[in-house]
Amino acid sequence: MGERLEWRTIAAELARDLAGVGLDLTHPFCLAWYEDAVTPTQRLPWSRRRDALALLVGNTRAMWPRFLADLARRDEIATASDPLDRWIEEAVDSVTRSLGRAHEVVFAHEAPPRRRPMQEIAVRAGFAPLSPGHLLAHPVYGPWFAVRAVLVVDVAGPGGTAGVTAAPCAGCAAPCRVAFEHACAVADARVEPSRLHEQWEPWLAVRDACPVGTAHRYGEDQILFHYARRWPIAAGKNDGEGAG
Repeated sequence: MGERLEWRTIAAELARDLAGVGLDLTHPFCLAWYEDAVTPTQRLPWSRRRDALALLVGNTRAMWPRFLADLARRDEIATASDPLDRWIEEAVDSVTRSLGRAHEVVFAHEAPPRRRPMQEIAVRAGFAPLSPGHLLAHPVYGPWFAVRAVLVVDVAGPGGTAGVTAAPCAGCAAPCRVAFEHACAVADARVEPSRLHEQWEPWLAVRDACPVGTAHRYGEDQILFHYARRWPIAAGKNDGEGAG
């Protein structure tokens, strides 16, 4: 099998296995599509081939039941400083540990100096454009998904250039821009950045303003977890306890 075709098999197998552990969004791209468009400090910590296969890894709301189940039954997840981050790391590791090729994973939640601009990567990879509300807007899921990691594999990735991303914002009146400006005004006036979760409703309104992907909106307990840092009742935690 030619290496330029081999990436398709590897990407498909990774997509299948990642979906099996709850990370149901993957998008293959060539690392150079991103690296050639950014400064050296923004490039991924990868010193092998520039044309490597890279996969954007994320999830829709389909992740939530799997996370809740592990949160309820696994103490090492429930007692972690950030249970969701720990769960994501373990989910990705369970798939990549048997990959059999050199690889690198950079998680969206990592601290500097490993942190990378995940929105920029998603745009350069051809996965989703940035909306006027400063959220990635997928043509199917709208803003109702999360990017969790980038996985780079030591095999030649797709050739050519990034495909043209469908533009779900084309022709839209951009209600998300109005919602974003309102959320910024509220935050600037009354809320310190470290306490944004105390006035989370305006930020949720930015997502809700998008007319695309409404069928994929997160459930209420998932929204409260992400925005208000409230544990889901099913996890046996008290409201208000930090979810990270």
